[in-house]
Amino acid sequence: MESGNSSGADRRFYEQKKLDFVERGVVFEAFPHFIAPEKHNVPESPAMFIKDLSTGRVFTGFVRALNPRDIKIDRKYKLVVRGVGHELKDHTTALFLEEIVEPGDKIHVYTTSMSKNEKLFGRFLRYNTDKDGNDKYRYTVFAHTSNEKEEFAPGNYIFGRAEHVCFSRNSIDLIPISAVTESRYLNFENMIIKSG
Repeated sequence: MESGNSSGADRRFYEQKKLDFVERGVVFEAFPHFIAPEKHNVPESPAMFIKDLSTGRVFTGFVRALNPRDIKIDRKYKLVVRGVGHELKDHTTALFLEEIVEPGDKIHVYTTSMSKNEKLFGRFLRYNTDKDGNDKYRYTVFAHTSNEKEEFAPGNYIFGRAEHVCFSRNSIDLIPISAVTESRYLNFENMIIKSG
């Protein structure tokens, strides 16, 4: 496994992932070129060099908010561009990427409340906590359950299958499969178990 910018920087001009254009919301698949080490409280992450063919601009993309067990140099990721950062020391521009959740994928969710129409609310894809100690999440999850089972009550951890994903609203409609323990949830937090 390669680590750090030094090993990857020499390769950025001949191993770039080429995209017709780079902007928020673009979805693509790629293997990482290296694993960026932890820095400034940002965990290590798969990283890759990406070239915007419309402008010629080169980016270093960092895949954020992964479960540590999903950080692999030989894994092909399906990603969405979430934002553009600042210029880096190697004169590329930071690009923030996330692995996408697709219908059929399975995830672990902590539920927080229930609506009047029996939908459980929860959160998925936790980032580091902010400066005030609050957790930050990407997605709001709506877990559809019509049963009265206590295991699917607010405050519990559930494992479920994504039925619908809306990137523009950062929401996931989830079909609960089973309740899980807190330790299992923490072990699988942010992990996307791909369908098929």
